[in-house]
Amino acid sequence: MPYSRNQRQEFAAAAAAEAYAAAAAAGVEFIWKLELHRQLLLLLEDPETAVSSNAEKALAEICVTKPGIRLVFDGSFLKELKRLAIKGSETVCFRVLSPIIYGSIEQEEFFAALAAAAPDLLQQLQQLIIKKDDPLASATACELITALIKCPWGLDYALDQKYPETIAGLIAEEEDVLECQTPIRLLARMTAEG
Repeated sequence: MPYSRNQRQEFAAAAAAEAYAAAAAAGVEFIWKLELHRQLLLLLEDPETAVSSNAEKALAEICVTKPGIRLVFDGSFLKELKRLAIKGSETVCFRVLSPIIYGSIEQEEFFAALAAAAPDLLQQLQQLIIKKDDPLASATACELITALIKCPWGLDYALDQKYPETIAGLIAEEEDVLECQTPIRLLARMTAEG
């Protein structure tokens, strides 16, 4: 029995997606072979927003590939990512954390590798939530965690790490209700997802 038009379109779309994933994986391997990933680290710190933003997008694309799991968590590359996230400016920190969270959402294996190899990066995200002196950093961290908890493994992690309690404590300490809108939305999202 011949396939319907919709089935043929689905097969073609699946084949195209598979070919794209294979090409992306080969591209990532090529980047590492040429040691261009070292340049990527430098570009994440570039003061020119367009340059650092493109580096962030490139890192996100790397994080969602199968080889990305192995390569991102390689000793020296991971060490530099941690340095950027923990010792760099908040802007650079988010340029590192955002692609890593994106990779974690797309692949459970990536998140498992992150939690095992770099739990301090996830803790850095939690620390940014509770920064009272920088509402923008706190709001950005809340957005990343909101994205992460949309996948089951991210929600499990947030609950295991007592994010709801941390966020509830932050809300309770805040005198200005307007300053609490983002954490309240995050807490509501965790409640709805959990």
